Amino acid sequence: TYWVKWELENIIENDQLDKLVVLFPPKGRSIFGKDRETDRLARWGSFISCFANTPWHSALRKVNPSRALLTFFHANRFVIITCDQDWENDYKLAIILALYGMYCHRWSSD
Repeated sequence: TYWVKWELENIIENDQLDKLVVLFPPKGRSIFGKDRETDRLARWGSFISCFANTPWHSALRKVNPSRALLTFFHANRFVIITCDQDWENDYKLAIILALYGMYCHRWSSD
């Protein structure tokens, strides 16, 4: 949506990416019958369009978002957590891993 793009653009502009976690919707159909995979691809396209003038844009364009549960930014890189399934527990674990990666893990410099 317009406001989500606005938020992302402001996060990028204000150099606050290290505080960002983006969850992607699960696959299948929503309760309204909408195809979530099509929705996920559209959201991914909208997400990466916000990075058009950044060093990460070309790398993000190469990602296949169909298995992505979430992404976060740390140590000047994006980390994308993927899974073959997208059950509730998969998302819970992905969130725990993201928070650990953002605040507890010591990343190597390479």
